[in-house]
Amino acid sequence: MSASRPSVAQDLVWRTEVLFYDLLTAVLRLFPVAWVSGAGARLFMIAQARSVQMKIDVRAGRFPIRHRMAGGARKCTNDARERQR
Repeated sequence: MSASRPSVAQDLVWRTEVLFYDLLTAVLRLFPVAWVSGAGARLFMIAQARSVQMKIDVRAGRFPIRHRMAGGARKCTNDARERQR
């Protein structure tokens, strides 16, 4: 079985990904461990809160998920509230 080589574009994508990962790691190592840990915890809390709220909104029928992703959540949420009245 011969090993197939990735295309030049795929190789560039992989190398770019590794470069950004290494740069992020180098920048984060400049800060104290406690600060980086706290920042990561906040990031995960924000991501969890948004995903939980989105699930609640979708299950409650306030708006379809495609509107949430398109940035039309405010309009769709207001329409849903008017329908409930």
